[in-house]
Amino acid sequence: MIKNFGKFYLDMNRVLAILSVDQSNMRRFKKAASYDGKVVDLTYGEKTRSMLIMDSGHVILTSYDPKELMERIWREEDGF
Repeated sequence: MIKNFGKFYLDMNRVLAILSVDQSNMRRFKKAASYDGKVVDLTYGEKTRSMLIMDSGHVILTSYDPKELMERIWREEDGF
């Protein structure tokens, strides 16, 4: 299921986790993924607030709050 988040489209069937980047272990995870070249920055210059882990091993950085992302996903699935 492909979702429109205004600035980008995302296939939600491939998302394994939506995480906050405020935790130190998530920052280390982001750094490790950058060594492999699997980080996709979709913040467009704004502060990074959430990180999506994909089934391909890619890490997608967004400027959306993790709670806001979850609300948008559930709202669109319910048809609201």
